[in-house]
Amino acid sequence: MFLRKGISLFRPFLNLRAFSTQAKYLFSYSLSSSCRSISLEEFIQKKKQKSKKIEFVEDHVTTEKKFVLGNGVIDAPSIKISSWNINGLRSVIRSKSLEEYIKSHSPDILCLNEIKITSDQVHLEENLSWIPQDYVYYFNCCRFKKSIYGTAIISKYRPIDVKYGFGLEYYDKEGRVITAEYENFFLVACYAPNQQSKDPIRLAYRNTQWDPHLRLYLNNLKKKKSVIVCGDLNVPIDDRDIHSHEVLWKHYGHFQQERINMMRLMETGFVDPFRQLYPHTRKYTCWGHNVDRQSSNKGARFDYFIISNDLMPAVKDSVITDEVHGSDHCPVELIIDPNMKKHE
Repeated sequence: MFLRKGISLFRPFLNLRAFSTQAKYLFSYSLSSSCRSISLEEFIQKKKQKSKKIEFVEDHVTTEKKFVLGNGVIDAPSIKISSWNINGLRSVIRSKSLEEYIKSHSPDILCLNEIKITSDQVHLEENLSWIPQDYVYYFNCCRFKKSIYGTAIISKYRPIDVKYGFGLEYYDKEGRVITAEYENFFLVACYAPNQQSKDPIRLAYRNTQWDPHLRLYLNNLKKKKSVIVCGDLNVPIDDRDIHSHEVLWKHYGHFQQERINMMRLMETGFVDPFRQLYPHTRKYTCWGHNVDRQSSNKGARFDYFIISNDLMPAVKDSVITDEVHGSDHCPVELIIDPNMKKHE
């Protein structure tokens, strides 16, 4: 019995490849966090030294043709906010997956990750035709490389203000964050950096810069009004959010510190509404491109809604629509009373 338990306890380390990945992660992170954080200048310089193909795109998309604002009022007893990593806007337009999702699920606000489109392409008619007539839209395209990263918000309701980025220059150039302010809450569409690249420089920069800065940014917003953040956070927050511990150690060994960082965010007054409503449910939002979701269900939950604690009583449901295809991720949805705090 003792031997069985001992083997089970140390099973992740019996895989030398998994141990090597984890050891490399711990070493690289200890160098960056114990001694000093990597500065923006060092990070960009190291990236330039590593690859001479980096191309800066200077124009910043604001979609001036329809960059309209309003009073932020949402006159409805409940709304559906959706978030989807579409892995390329033009791809889901061609397959009609995005158009079909909007018609069948009718989101009031839709947040997109990985739009992979440049600012000049956004304004082409074929790339806007899927947007419902009465919706406003805001695209934050990557200015660091072409056709990569990027986020968007498409909304039936006109926000008071829209902000691109969150004050971290390098990642702001990648188009990873958009914040829309409504009457009773801020909505933050976020696409977190992916750590599967095994790049210790980028990994250390996320852990010492991105995660702490995002936590500070969200808490500063929370001082003004309630906050909803959604998107591909590129980390399974707890053990229920990935189908296999061995996969977590072997392929996602970098995620240990990111999970700690997410817990630190939660401790500052945020909550995962899906997990609050469905504490024992295992549903995933990301699979490989060639994985049969229904038969294998071998995935991970990377896509989340995270809300400030005060909004939890307003939540009516939190849904993972794993039946929706078109990307290696599926949409996630939050159904919420947008005016609950006003009625208090």
